[in-house]
Amino acid sequence: MKKTLTGLVIATLSSSVLADSTSPQIDYLTGDSRTACEVILCLSSAQGKGISECKAPLRKYFSIKARKWHKTLQKRRAFLDLCPAANENAKMSALTTAIQHQEYACDAETLNSRTEIRTRWVSDGEGRNRGVVRTYRTQSYMPKFCEDLYNHEFTEYHQIKKPKYTCDGKWYSEYDWDRGFTRVVVSKKYNRRTDNYDYQYKDVPIKKQCWE
Repeated sequence: MKKTLTGLVIATLSSSVLADSTSPQIDYLTGDSRTACEVILCLSSAQGKGISECKAPLRKYFSIKARKWHKTLQKRRAFLDLCPAANENAKMSALTTAIQHQEYACDAETLNSRTEIRTRWVSDGEGRNRGVVRTYRTQSYMPKFCEDLYNHEFTEYHQIKKPKYTCDGKWYSEYDWDRGFTRVVVSKKYNRRTDNYDYQYKDVPIKKQCWE
């Protein structure tokens, strides 16, 4: 079934919300006011990123940037406030605030596509020859703006199951992360001829689809 913005309105907002709303219908809005309302609808839904009608509004919204992040948030909030429904009551204002801070979608597919990188400095033990070691894992946390969207009754997120993190949180070397598996020792046997141990290894796939 083709996803449309009209269908998104129905899927996202309950009938009681629509009945209580005193805001103008989105079809009667024009310009930035309409775009701001479309952004709120699109970002209130886990399926918004897949709707063709959402692409242009979201592209315009996420192009709003400033040199400092807090200034970017201020400018994006000012844009969202152009939608008449943005602050019509406390619940809508809270939703607009969550969307204001939203950096990406909060569905399992998006969370699984995000990678955490941890950087640490290493040395030779005497503080010399310092270098950087980076380790990787699938993002292990759900951001506050995602929690807020799943907990807000006006969003489609509230109507679906919130993804759960199912990995162990282990960090992996860049080499292992890129190849997708780790190599672990499963057995070792002393070799008298070589005066050394012979090892047997097993390749263990790295689970990257951590959010289910």
